[in-house]
Amino acid sequence: MELELKQITKRFSDTIAVDNFSVKLNYGVIGLLGENGAGKTTLIRIISSLMKPTNGQVLLNGKDIFDMDDQYRNILGYLPQNFGYYPDLNAINYLKYISSLKGITSSLANKRIKTLLQTVSLWDVRNKKIKKYSGGMIRRLGIAQALLNDPKILILDEPTAGLDPEERYHFRQLLCSLSKDKIILLSTHIVSDVEPIADKIILMQKGRLLKSGTVKELIETTEGKGGKINMCVLLDMYEERGIEKGIAQGEARGIAKGISQGISQGIEEINALYQCLLADNRMEDIQKAIMDTDYQKELLREYGIGE
Repeated sequence: MELELKQITKRFSDTIAVDNFSVKLNYGVIGLLGENGAGKTTLIRIISSLMKPTNGQVLLNGKDIFDMDDQYRNILGYLPQNFGYYPDLNAINYLKYISSLKGITSSLANKRIKTLLQTVSLWDVRNKKIKKYSGGMIRRLGIAQALLNDPKILILDEPTAGLDPEERYHFRQLLCSLSKDKIILLSTHIVSDVEPIADKIILMQKGRLLKSGTVKELIETTEGKGGKINMCVLLDMYEERGIEKGIAQGEARGIAKGISQGISQGIEEINALYQCLLADNRMEDIQKAIMDTDYQKELLREYGIGE
């Protein structure tokens, strides 16, 4: 299965949100990375068939998704940044309602709902009203509704918003288990959400495709050509690995120690790259990296972690 974005452009009056964007997506986890305002959500809405592009096509195995209509939507799962729900419903009734909207039979829906609520660790609170859920629990419920129809294409827009580090860790494990026979597109501005699991990463900036490839390919390309380096990418990666190490140990202090060690290792790696930037007199990049590093160290101190 191949999903191809072919010269996608989306204009809103005088604003170009997506600018001549072309890329091909295949089975696996694909991370769509970009800062807030880069055009990720607009692109996601086009791929989800909720919005037509001004120019260009989205093709599934060579067929335009807007011509496929329900044939495409039947194999699509979508979690927007802010999904709608009825606060007075419990998880079971909410997912039954969504199942009926998706045309899923009652018997199949009941099986899928139980399996999915167990998968996202909400089965024990299935009868509690959604308005009593935490932000992280609501996001997990959103993930469950996106998976109800067992989609072949799963699109997630900032799915880890509101999740704590442990919930993010388990979320990534879930995506890994699903990615063998699905195209999973995960839009985020947080590098560590996708770096450990992504088969491919797409970098988006001001509506344009900046680069795409594996993590290794992107690092090699950026360093080899002397391109602009976001120095905090390494810090995010090491911090996340430290968190995962702590979670694996299953101890609260272990998690704290893991984060602290991860941050320290990340800072050492970043310091090793400062000399390259100094040689090119790229003071703006250096200042940003220092500010972000100091900010994360300050956060650790607030939680009593590290020095």
